[in-house]
Amino acid sequence: MSVENPLFFFQKLNDSERNKQIQTIAYEHLKSLKKYGKLRKKFKGKKKDYMSEKTIFDMKPLDLLKRIEKNQVQNKKSFDYFISHSYKDNKKVKDVVKYLNTQKFHAYCDWFNDTDFLKRTYVSVYTEIVLKKRIEQSAKVLFIRTDNTNDKENRFYSQWVEMEMNYAKELDKEIECVDLTKNKINEFKLFKYDENRLLLKD
Repeated sequence: MSVENPLFFFQKLNDSERNKQIQTIAYEHLKSLKKYGKLRKKFKGKKKDYMSEKTIFDMKPLDLLKRIEKNQVQNKKSFDYFISHSYKDNKKVKDVVKYLNTQKFHAYCDWFNDTDFLKRTYVSVYTEIVLKKRIEQSAKVLFIRTDNTNDKENRFYSQWVEMEMNYAKELDKEIECVDLTKNKINEFKLFKYDENRLLLKD
């Protein structure tokens, strides 16, 4: 099929494409040109090879580490904040990231940015190395403090949060905190986090 005639190309896609998404795009394009097109619910077109192809994407932390070390895109990434948090606070984390985005900050969160590689079922020593790499790529660390992260003596429940905070201190990264143990998400303020794990107003 020649692509020298774009109209014919989209008409052909609209008539014979089995992939619903591609067919809908072709139909909408024809409609925008005020050309005839019919969005069929079911039809019997020729089955394309890509419809039966299966891709296995089973990546692990080591695969991501290799990409960070060799791949220019992964290696050159930078973030305003590395989000240190409890996995139990997913909803709160989403709200914080959303807020940071409105303030034009680019935040890193493992299950946002590296979800294909850092699955909980594949946790290993490489997971820690990758997280440390991402901390290195971040200007600051933002600790989301909740009832799931600290006990009454301010000790960390999670070894991962403790590792991230300690590594940030080792790198002399500035650590800020959002205290959601009492504050509501729409009222949160950023605090500096000191060496004694005391929350100090910025």
